[in-house]
Amino acid sequence: MPRRQALNIGVSPDDPAAVADSWIRLAPPDVVLRLVAHCSSRPVALPIFFEGIRWPVGSVEGLQIADLRCTAATAAALLPSALFRSVMGIGGLVAREAYDAATGLPAFRDAMRVRRPDIYWFVAACHEIVRRVPVSAKAALEAARSSAWHVQPGTAFASALQGACAAVDARFASPGGDVCFPGAGLSMAPRDKMIVLLVLLFGEDYRWAIEPPPGCAPKAIRAAATAFADLVEPPP
Repeated sequence: MPRRQALNIGVSPDDPAAVADSWIRLAPPDVVLRLVAHCSSRPVALPIFFEGIRWPVGSVEGLQIADLRCTAATAAALLPSALFRSVMGIGGLVAREAYDAATGLPAFRDAMRVRRPDIYWFVAACHEIVRRVPVSAKAALEAARSSAWHVQPGTAFASALQGACAAVDARFASPGGDVCFPGAGLSMAPRDKMIVLLVLLFGEDYRWAIEPPPGCAPKAIRAAATAFADLVEPPP
């Protein structure tokens, strides 16, 4: 009985970004989306013939099977925003890496998992804003989320924070360092804190990305509002 020949399996290509870009240029977005799904969960046989197209895969000398998940994730991040929800529906590594590549903010990805439909669509609208702004504005947003928010009772910021938390059912736990009142520090889940921050910046009751926040707001939140000023319009 002849011996079974071992398959040469590897991770390909050396430059996923270049291959992903070639996919985007080669076919319509809906076809690329289906290829991304095809490559997302398992290694694929080479060469790739999919929907009548031979797809470039970079440097694959000697490979018969390749893990193209990183390439698929990179390609997914390059697809039009109208297909973003379909990309997230693929799940797994592709959804995680594509989301992080599109926003640079893992906490934003967690915020999209909220169950309330109204909050989900609000966060999705904010995502469309954030994915288009410069890296510096994204960094300011993440810095605001990750910093401690110092709150003085009775101030305009304390009132706004209370209203934003109530609007999205955000919850606190004790002890913690996410939100600090005089003599007490509370924790907040990263997802909830991101959603509350988005409400303060883009929610119709606050719109601090358009209208300056009160001077008593934490410095990092004021910096985020400044970073977005004149860059965006808030979600409807």
